[in-house]
Amino acid sequence: SSFVNWGQFFETDKRVLINLANWCQDNNKFIHIAGRTNNIKENEFFNDVLKTYKCWKFFPKINFVSSYSLINKAQCTVSICSTLGVEALARGFRVIFISRKPELKLKSSSFGWPNKFSEEGFFWTNLKEPESTNKLLSNVTNCSDVVWKKETKPFLTKLMHYDYGNKNFKKIINQLLK
Repeated sequence: SSFVNWGQFFETDKRVLINLANWCQDNNKFIHIAGRTNNIKENEFFNDVLKTYKCWKFFPKINFVSSYSLINKAQCTVSICSTLGVEALARGFRVIFISRKPELKLKSSSFGWPNKFSEEGFFWTNLKEPESTNKLLSNVTNCSDVVWKKETKPFLTKLMHYDYGNKNFKKIINQLLK
């Protein structure tokens, strides 16, 4: 088994942030960063990485729904393979997934693991090169809703099924209570 230190882990965040900021500057877009916490250290991390860019704003986590509220308003969400990103995809939102695999060198850090997907797809990449991420950003921000649904549908049930209102769960509970 391999050990991963914090420096390796956050190297992906730095790489993705810089690439995303460059793309946003070139394409007149703005980044809203959903914080994991409301700790000042998290904001300092983003300030340090993005100090030369003006195209971003950090939103600390205020409560359970604050990150969801930010995603609900986004044209596109970029996720470093977080559960929040997978939830947003299952809810039909446009999400790009960038894995930690180039830095961590672990099979389990590939997009969609334990599923075995290709290294790169319409809305994900396990590759480090900025060109790969830039292609995804163009794909996802420029495609029609029809194309988005067609490209994501085959992956949704493999990643996370969204059952609006928990209909299936309620059905099972009701059957058990009979």
